[in-house]
Amino acid sequence: MIKRIAFLYLLLLWLSATALAGAYGTPSVIPSPTRYGDEGPDVRLLQDELARLGYYQGEPDGRYGNLTVNAVEEFQKARGLSPDGQASDTTLLALFMRMAFNSSHTGSRTSTDELAIREMQGIPRESGPGERGSHVKQLQQALISLGYLHSGEADGVFSEATLQAVTAFQKDNGLRETGRADRDTLQILFTQPRNVPGSTWMPYWYGGGSDLIPVGAVFEVKDVRTGIKFTCYRLMGVSHLDAETLTPYDTLIMKEAYGGEWRWARRPILLYYNGEVYAASMNGKPHSYQSNRRNQMPGHFCIHFFGSRGDSSQRIDVDHLQCAFEASFARWEDETKSGEQP
Repeated sequence: MIKRIAFLYLLLLWLSATALAGAYGTPSVIPSPTRYGDEGPDVRLLQDELARLGYYQGEPDGRYGNLTVNAVEEFQKARGLSPDGQASDTTLLALFMRMAFNSSHTGSRTSTDELAIREMQGIPRESGPGERGSHVKQLQQALISLGYLHSGEADGVFSEATLQAVTAFQKDNGLRETGRADRDTLQILFTQPRNVPGSTWMPYWYGGGSDLIPVGAVFEVKDVRTGIKFTCYRLMGVSHLDAETLTPYDTLIMKEAYGGEWRWARRPILLYYNGEVYAASMNGKPHSYQSNRRNQMPGHFCIHFFGSRGDSSQRIDVDHLQCAFEASFARWEDETKSGEQP
């Protein structure tokens, strides 16, 4: 267990060195676990992030009191975690890493120096309702490029439509929904890499990931370590995704990824559906119910996104989590085409 946690922290360090800044001006990746009664920069960083997301209502002071406990509990409830009010490893991963992974996919990373230059040269100043000027127009043009505004609304006036567009963007990116183009909103809006065909995303299961591949949808799976690909469809699943192979051939190919023998072992995989590529983890042991009795698979198998939980334990499996991290570094290859299925 210690080795697994250490591995996760090394991955977190590498992925978010340019995405997060620590308390008191020192670079930081993710704070250490804390609980009620603790004090120090780890608590302050926790409070800052909770405040940014709208959960912490006080002034961050580095003291883990009742306000912090309440804020952590509200965040845990929103993310489907056990609401114990403690900033555990799992809670901290969910709190700090969702946006970092979605803006740090393979092939689109930007160095710290490049980000600094872009921040100085390309990001407009903050603005709010009623303001006018070129900085508002630049904001509107960025919102138009992402589909939050219509092309004819870049007039340099911070209108009601602009406010609604900013609010929608903030909601989609885990920011406080103030409607004002503040520093955090602008930094994400102007520095976040845009999605391109073949890029790999690691969605959070309880942050919208559970709805990305609907029940009954057909999708393709790639085993990261072997490159083996097979086709599946989503059977159901609440705490994670329950899947079945589509044909006997797909069952045979999937079994090859496990060396010809069904096993519970977790493996990093990529899922390709509707032009998007998602990092995930699977086990290789068909079990329980099934709907397709012609695919020669005796049951279904489980696919876990980042933050998925086991049905009976309702806990996040560390092995699945580690495999999802591993998959997030992989790419589907250039053969994918946006808007098309394989």
